[in-house]
Amino acid sequence: MAEIRIIGAEVRTELDVHRTLDRQLEFGEYYGRNIAALRDRLLTDVPRPVRIVWLDSSISRSRLGGDVFDKIVGVFAEAAAQDLAFGWRERFEFELH
Repeated sequence: MAEIRIIGAEVRTELDVHRTLDRQLEFGEYYGRNIAALRDRLLTDVPRPVRIVWLDSSISRSRLGGDVFDKIVGVFAEAAAQDLAFGWRERFEFELH
């Protein structure tokens, strides 16, 4: 399983999150680096199995603000729920630490 790490102490802006995911998941030059683009990629393009581990997520929540943080985590939750609903054995997973 591919494991993607977001280091909360290194996140200062929403763009930092998108850059981290873009670099590790190789989204390519057409990735829009916004919530809608993240949703599109995670729900349709990212090969499974994959796990995103967000370390020191409380630091990121504080820096990003609850609204932005919750939107990103909401996309993660949507991708995980979709894969579970489809009954896929190899799924998207995420953890907040």
